Amino acid sequence: LGDVYKRQVKQGRGSIINFSSMAAFRPLTRVCGYAAAKAGISNFTAYMATECARKFGEGIRVNAIAPGFIQTPWHENRTPESYERINRKIALHRFGEIKDVADMAYSILTNNYMNGSIVDIHGGYDYF
Repeated sequence: LGDVYKRQVKQGRGSIINFSSMAAFRPLTRVCGYAAAKAGISNFTAYMATECARKFGEGIRVNAIAPGFIQTPWHENRTPESYERINRKIALHRFGEIKDVADMAYSILTNNYMNGSIVDIHGGYDYF
């Protein structure tokens, strides 16, 4: 177990949230390595949720958030055309905000029955 997991297990309770990506489910162009790594995080999340529940009971829960396009400094250098092209594929026609991800994390942390879930938060991105 990693250090975070070890600390949570030592306390006997906790909620661990890993970060995957919508790219884990259907790779986007030009990010094959990134998508593969995020798919690994999703798989690891599901495995650790089961493993921790078997070993330590319901006190330790493991879930993941799989965000889509979120407005962060990573996207600051995008051209207006790039934003428009991506926004056309998002049902809500905009990038998500950091608060959207934080709200999802809070929901996961406060739901004591949620375990092993990988939650998409991508505004209805159309992969096709």
